[in-house]
Amino acid sequence: MDERKQQASRAIHTAGVAAGAVGFLTPIPGADAALIAPIQAGLVLRLASVYGVRLPAAALKSAGYAALGGVLGKGSARLLVSLVPGFGSVVRAGVAASVTEAIGWAVLDNLEEGGAP
Repeated sequence: MDERKQQASRAIHTAGVAAGAVGFLTPIPGADAALIAPIQAGLVLRLASVYGVRLPAAALKSAGYAALGGVLGKGSARLLVSLVPGFGSVVRAGVAASVTEAIGWAVLDNLEEGGAP
């Protein structure tokens, strides 16, 4: 694995862990959205930086919309599982981490193909 891909992989996993921690530690369903979206946006910026891509404003908006879509999907799942005490925190953490990782790997695939995030 080349150095750029290793840096990107570390950034993706770090963001996934951070988002999972926020999902687990935030006791109110949906309240973590404001904290997870910047993690995901920061991940997109970090990946673009690793690959030497400057992001225009339109790309930043697209990243924001993608993060918002993930947050809305997670919100639905969180609402359903929040009825079981304790279990909701575990599910929120898993969903937050996996959605963040999925965003990261999708952006990385685009960057490796020479496209914009």
